[in-house]
Amino acid sequence: MKGRELGIHVAEVIDEFQEDEGDEQLEEENPSSLENEVVEKMLSNLSDELNEEQRSKVKALLVRHRTIISTGEHDIGRTHLVEHRIDTGEHRPIRLPLRRRPF
Repeated sequence: MKGRELGIHVAEVIDEFQEDEGDEQLEEENPSSLENEVVEKMLSNLSDELNEEQRSKVKALLVRHRTIISTGEHDIGRTHLVEHRIDTGEHRPIRLPLRRRPF
């Protein structure tokens, strides 16, 4: 909209990534058949330029972090780690009536 400015703010890091005992325990557990299927599908989409060592490293990484990979349409959850707000200054939020969308 004309005359409006969008602000960009730098994101702050809340917690540094640290490996803990939970990661080691997860590595020892065998992935489910659905997790294996998703990992194999992702591996099949990798570039042909990767050699076997690189492919095995990617597979190990995917298996290690398999709990954050989506295995279905509705398994993405919510997080409390990200917040946002829209600064409207002194103006109230704009509300428009619902209208039909063209097909």
